[in-house]
Amino acid sequence: MAELFIDPIALLFIAVVCIFLLAWLLPGRSLRKRILTVFACCTLAGLIFVASPATVNRMLAKTERVADASRECVSAGLPLVVLSGGVSSRVESADDLGKIYQATFVRMVEAIEIINSHPDKQPVYLLGGSQRNGIAEADVMGSFFEMAGVDPERIVLERKSNNTVASANELKQWFAQESQSTDGSVPTRGPIRLLTSALHMTRSAAVFRSAGFEVCPIPVDRQAIPDVPWWYLVPQTTALRKFDLMLHEWVGFLFYRLKGYL
Repeated sequence: MAELFIDPIALLFIAVVCIFLLAWLLPGRSLRKRILTVFACCTLAGLIFVASPATVNRMLAKTERVADASRECVSAGLPLVVLSGGVSSRVESADDLGKIYQATFVRMVEAIEIINSHPDKQPVYLLGGSQRNGIAEADVMGSFFEMAGVDPERIVLERKSNNTVASANELKQWFAQESQSTDGSVPTRGPIRLLTSALHMTRSAAVFRSAGFEVCPIPVDRQAIPDVPWWYLVPQTTALRKFDLMLHEWVGFLFYRLKGYL
């Protein structure tokens, strides 16, 4: 209960509730009363939609559940493709592991667990350009994988792309060259294991399938908290951050659809 009085979003919610009550205490049916009532109702509804743990976690769970898939192909000895989730712009070297964003860290840990649980000789593709100070996200990821004991000869770094579409196209070109394909398709390499955050998986899998890959999705880093009671409606900053991530994916998926990437 104490966190309600230190969370700015919860404090805003409480303030709007007070405005709503104040509006009802005003005598008569004055214009001021109607304006305050409409303002309070709209603001309360908006806060509950974008920042309530009960609503946001349910929307988030439904969004992440779209990416669910059978994990039978996880151990099938397929090339493992790991998408970067970002590295701080303050990164100074490939060994500057403290600048790795949480999403990237979780994806790498899950990938290393798969590699250790299902040892094979398939390559591990680390995709992530967005170079900062001449250092690509894939460079930092590669250092982490080597430090974790992954054979450096298995690690392939993709350092040019700055978004999911570019990553898929770069990988497609590599596979086409390796298979000596003339049409740019990747039939001789078969499917890939695609590992990224569950919230990002729907868009990522669609992009890679559009590029000609057969995708075995491995969604990780789920953000939704299951079984949040419906009565837990008081908005919180943590729920607002989750909604921001979810909104980013919704807008990104729509943008990719309109651009014809999917």
